[in-house]
Amino acid sequence: MKLVRCENGHFYDQEKYEICPHCNANVDEDDDTVVPYYFECDEQVSGKQQESLESTIMNDYLLATDRYLWNRQLNHRVYDIDGHSVIEVGFKDDNLNYNVRIYFTGKDDGVSFITDTIAKIPKEKLEGGYKLMNLLNTTYRFVVFTVNSDREIVMGYDMPAALNEELIGEAVYEILVRISRIIELAYPEIMKNIWSTEN
Repeated sequence: MKLVRCENGHFYDQEKYEICPHCNANVDEDDDTVVPYYFECDEQVSGKQQESLESTIMNDYLLATDRYLWNRQLNHRVYDIDGHSVIEVGFKDDNLNYNVRIYFTGKDDGVSFITDTIAKIPKEKLEGGYKLMNLLNTTYRFVVFTVNSDREIVMGYDMPAALNEELIGEAVYEILVRISRIIELAYPEIMKNIWSTEN
């Protein structure tokens, strides 16, 4: 593998592609299945993250997913956190902004999705928040809602490693669409729990 970076910042394997496959992808302009928000992560990759990108991109699952997401015109960023390869996708609408981090730890370990904070539960509403998490986890069994030690609601999903590189990007994209739709449906219930006058 000969990893290079094009003038637009995309990484690709120059042994497989003469020109950047991200910049020159064939995209169906009439396809309306794109995630219904836009990417909000605009931080630059830090020096430490930049140094680890070469090893990050070596993960075939990540490379295939990165290419698929660019082909779907879904902006994202790729970096490394504590030795884990990560793709981060941001979502934004009028009421809610959040990011989904997709962790690629290896073909045998699968792919993990976790959001950053969806909402924060006030201390006095914590018991009701736990009940709400149980209800959400029963209603939306595809994902797991949790409350962390800072009383922040986050959501996660673990995908088994049973796919090959040709299918992983499409599967990751589909899960991102599902996650965004589930959060969109669950968010009003979360806000109702936080802002209700009942404990």
